[in-house]
Amino acid sequence: MPQKYVIFIKKFRQHILTIIFLTIILIALLFININPVATIWICVITIILLVLSFLISYIASVLFTKKLGKILKNHYKIDDKGIAKEIKQPLKKIQEKMFKLSQHQDKKEWLIVFLEKHYIYFHQKVIHKFNELYENGSAEKQILEGLKDFNLETRAEIKSIKEALLKQNRIKERISTE
Repeated sequence: MPQKYVIFIKKFRQHILTIIFLTIILIALLFININPVATIWICVITIILLVLSFLISYIASVLFTKKLGKILKNHYKIDDKGIAKEIKQPLKKIQEKMFKLSQHQDKKEWLIVFLEKHYIYFHQKVIHKFNELYENGSAEKQILEGLKDFNLETRAEIKSIKEALLKQNRIKERISTE
């Protein structure tokens, strides 16, 4: 139940500027009979400020996404903490963006997984090499050895990559012959 309130507050906070501008326009329209020229000017200025605020917000979002994309392309493997340090942004913001990216990665070459309360990005070269080793029938230990050059350190990472790729139908489940 409290989570619904948190979501409501976040949505409200995102749209507070719009609410303020619309309130100013409505108040100005109430006084249109008293001074129509001033009311029109107030409405025009408010609309211009509203459009500018949306534009600035959109540009900031695009710049952040491009900066994040550049960093991701330069690493074979990087977690959300490393990204936050590199671009000097709050960890929570990075995690929210990586969550959004992880929701729409079915047709992407790279992979983002959630492991031990952190998001980890894997470069497309890592995923291609993983697919190659997996299709050759290598076990997790051999796959880990084959991916040591790409800074993969644990079998949990290999397992999370495998599960994510299976979930997205990017690799096929192996049939055991026991």
